[in-house]
Amino acid sequence: MRQMSNNEQYETGPPTSVERGGERYRVVERAPWSPAQVIVLAAGLVLAVIGAIALARTHLHFNDIPRTHAQAAGLQHTSLSAAIELAVGLILIGIGATPGVSRGLMTFFGVVLLGAGLVVAIQPSSFHKWLGYDAANGVYIAVIGGVLLLAAMVSPVIWGARNRRTVDRSREVTGEAADRV
Repeated sequence: MRQMSNNEQYETGPPTSVERGGERYRVVERAPWSPAQVIVLAAGLVLAVIGAIALARTHLHFNDIPRTHAQAAGLQHTSLSAAIELAVGLILIGIGATPGVSRGLMTFFGVVLLGAGLVVAIQPSSFHKWLGYDAANGVYIAVIGGVLLLAAMVSPVIWGARNRRTVDRSREVTGEAADRV
């Protein structure tokens, strides 16, 4: 069995056939996955749903953003912050749905969301006019970022298992049995 290089570890190819001892096996390699993918999917779903509800309530008015304040799930939003939250949620859903890419991007988004959430929680008045944020929004964003960062750090990567199935069993016929055939 050949060793996979670092570049090939996330690639999966079509099933290959391997012969051993007169038996042919079909080998299927599965992509690595992590339980953190479920967490990033859940975080993305929460952000996308709350962002979509807020966007539905504020409507997509970019001509006068400071007047588009609305509340969704107890959090203040404007149309700009709702669109940003919806976009980040959809990106996180895409990250969680793709095997092998979740850890690096999850760490990146975890750090960004944790940092942004802390800044908004500490100084909410700077973000109220254009994003409609208050301290609760900052805590909400920081918690999601912290959960993503923690999950990316402690969640194991489960490498794809090989699945072997016998495709064909053929035996070589020798001696007297070969003369009869």
